[in-house]
Amino acid sequence: MNEKSIEKIVVIDDEKHTHTFFQELLGSYYTIISAYDSHQASEILKTEHIALAILDIKLPEINGIEYLKWIRTNYPEILVIMITGYGTPEVAIESIKAGAHDFLTKPFEDIERVRLIVDNAFKQVQMHKELKRLKGSLMPLFIGESEPVKKILKLIEKIAGTDSTILLTGESGTGKELIARLIYEMSNRKNNAFHAINCSALPETLLESELFGYEKGSFTGAYKTKKGLFELADKGTLFLDEIANTSLNFQAKLLRVIQERVFIRVGGDKEINTDIRLITATNKDLQQCIKQGTFRDDLYFRLNVMEIKLPALRERKQDLVLLTKFFIDKYSVKLNKKIEHIEEKVIDMFKKYDWPGNVRELENVIERMCILSEGPILNEQLLPESFIMGIQTSQSPIDLALGPGSAQIEDFNTAKKNFEKNYLIQILKKTKGNISKASLFSAIQRQNLYEKLKKYGLNIKDYR
Repeated sequence: MNEKSIEKIVVIDDEKHTHTFFQELLGSYYTIISAYDSHQASEILKTEHIALAILDIKLPEINGIEYLKWIRTNYPEILVIMITGYGTPEVAIESIKAGAHDFLTKPFEDIERVRLIVDNAFKQVQMHKELKRLKGSLMPLFIGESEPVKKILKLIEKIAGTDSTILLTGESGTGKELIARLIYEMSNRKNNAFHAINCSALPETLLESELFGYEKGSFTGAYKTKKGLFELADKGTLFLDEIANTSLNFQAKLLRVIQERVFIRVGGDKEINTDIRLITATNKDLQQCIKQGTFRDDLYFRLNVMEIKLPALRERKQDLVLLTKFFIDKYSVKLNKKIEHIEEKVIDMFKKYDWPGNVRELENVIERMCILSEGPILNEQLLPESFIMGIQTSQSPIDLALGPGSAQIEDFNTAKKNFEKNYLIQILKKTKGNISKASLFSAIQRQNLYEKLKKYGLNIKDYR
């Protein structure tokens, strides 16, 4: 505690000496507001912006635990510390289960513990505020109200303030670097450097040079000594993406850095200390890589202190509408267009699609639609053909035969023809118009395949 904060604490207790204690202990650092019963407290909560409530478990007219539940339901952003003269484990467990941040026991003999609990509570308050702020800037790919997103954000709040090594796993396009930056922004290292590198984008020798640096003259072209990211990110955060695509030789060197917190520049012999928070990411199953002999198990255990599994977009389709609106607003501004909304039919199609490219693919689709749009409404005609075909491949044979967006069931012969034509289009696209491959994939003899293509007016040149 240093200079006085603008944060407000309400102390809810019917005993005057409790209010006097907290006013004397915390009044120089926070604004302390007194409430002697739940009615008075409720009025304060309505009119004041309260960050923390210190609540006695025994109030004259209501059980403190019940009032705690009421606060957590109506003001979930307020943290609550319970105080009690009956400091039994059962009381503590009941308080925590009901949503209390922590609890204190009367009489308050351990002054430093009281200060520590209050300080920790306000650190979490600040974390909540930081998370809310970052949602508007760093989190465009990870906004949403689905349970998977809520769980991820709650976990981030818990671990961001630590220095633990973090492993981010999930499919491409789920926002792993975004989450790494979010953790960095919410960490104690946020005022120092953040550096990111894609390990699969560089050959091993260049990757080592980028991370460890090199000495002048260590190889052709090394005209001067260069610092690597382990030096540049000192006291900050280093993010290594696609860590599964590194060689066993490189993994051994990385393991040494993690274990000993020292490294040597390429061409050098001097050990250099490094103090970094390491975050790594992969879209592969590292345990499977270990079984295949392509990833070191000892490195895996070092990296996997805390794993965050990012959900695929198909696992959080509840967020599609929010994400779609976000990207429409983004590209309306960027392209200087007045796009008001997207047709409901398109949203329904979005929900049927599996999104193999995840949120990154959704953003690309929305950007393309916004570019092509000549009016205020995004419609089905603006969707890329690859997206339409993707929906068709994920639908049942009947849905596929009817075609996307069809609401009326056709007769069997018509449906059969539509199915056959759409199937042939898929094969041509997959094989890029190669008739030999198309025949192999479809198990249709070449001559019969030519006849079917002719029947439906399909030209293999259109798919090359």
